[in-house]
Amino acid sequence: MEQKEGNTRVETLKLVIALLIDFIGVISYFFPVMGELLDAFWAPLSAILVYVFFKRKFIWASFTFLEEVSPFSDVMPSATLAWYMEYARKKKHNVIKS
Repeated sequence: MEQKEGNTRVETLKLVIALLIDFIGVISYFFPVMGELLDAFWAPLSAILVYVFFKRKFIWASFTFLEEVSPFSDVMPSATLAWYMEYARKKKHNVIKS
């Protein structure tokens, strides 16, 4: 089963965006006093980005929001997990079907 080049580019772009979303979320660890305040600002923005980029899945947006708001949970790559669930998992499932 051959995949179109356009799909691969979109998938790669979304992966890069997911990694950036997660990276920005981790940056707050570098600012000990301001970190939680930055998380409070970043949490809704990251949730909106995940919602928009990953097929408007409210569950992933909620998960991303809660992960960013919760203390000491920024290391969890929630946006990258959303990308994985959308693309890599489907590919794996399609390969098994073939």
